[in-house]
Amino acid sequence: MGVPKIRIFEDKLELLKSLARSRGVGVRKLLEDLSVSALARLRSKTGSTNDAEGRFRALATGSVATGLVLLDKLDAAFARQK
Repeated sequence: MGVPKIRIFEDKLELLKSLARSRGVGVRKLLEDLSVSALARLRSKTGSTNDAEGRFRALATGSVATGLVLLDKLDAAFARQK
């Protein structure tokens, strides 16, 4: 796994730290989650792949409640198919 170095202004770093604290994660994990979300959204917009997991991650990243709602919808859809 590569380790990129980024330079970020102090005020932006403080905002990232605050956001990470509010989500109960560290800044590294927050940046990883934001990167996954951004890449998933890019893939879904460019149509480069039919990646259901990527779309799910893009919709659910950062919100447990949103993720649970999406999982409930999936459960309901699968229940209707049976």
